[in-house]
Amino acid sequence: MSKHSETQDLNIDGAAQTATAPEIEVVTPDVAPDASETTEALPLSPEAEVEQLQLEVTRLTDQVQRTAAEFQNYRRRTEQEKRQLAAFTKGMVVEQLLDVWDDFQRTMTELEKPHEDAATAFASLKKGFELVYQKFNGEMEKLGVTAIEAEGQPFNEAEHEALMQQSAPEGVEPGTVLQELQPGYRMGDRVLRHTRVIVAAE
Repeated sequence: MSKHSETQDLNIDGAAQTATAPEIEVVTPDVAPDASETTEALPLSPEAEVEQLQLEVTRLTDQVQRTAAEFQNYRRRTEQEKRQLAAFTKGMVVEQLLDVWDDFQRTMTELEKPHEDAATAFASLKKGFELVYQKFNGEMEKLGVTAIEAEGQPFNEAEHEALMQQSAPEGVEPGTVLQELQPGYRMGDRVLRHTRVIVAAE
């Protein structure tokens, strides 16, 4: 056998050895689990459980008391604000009527003065009250106060208060307001006082 053939045999044998060499399997060793993950929570003793419940009750009681105190303070502030708003509103209304009050006082002072005769006194009184009435009406209009129409209108319980009924005259529909006994007023959409009326009976 020549050296060339020996080299081929060696190559063939070497290739065979490489093809049949077993694969090496890498085995990862088992890792022990964390003790904190596998350890279950131990049940509390009755004494510890009672103590824990008492702490929770104390916490909730404190929370309820703080909430109640905050609500009490909020209610006090709200009531105080309402009183302040009511007082402010009253002050605005009275302020607008002070001029009318002054006119009334001037009229009363004029009446106390001596006059030549009763006719002169009556004329002075009439003139004074006419001026006061006109000014008062003007102040009511500024506040948005208007009279409620009633007589000849269909009865409306939202605006009228029927004090009595009468037989409907000829040509008048039942339920019509026949007479106004006391005027009613509204301020904007709010009825301040219902008009007291007599209504035609059915």
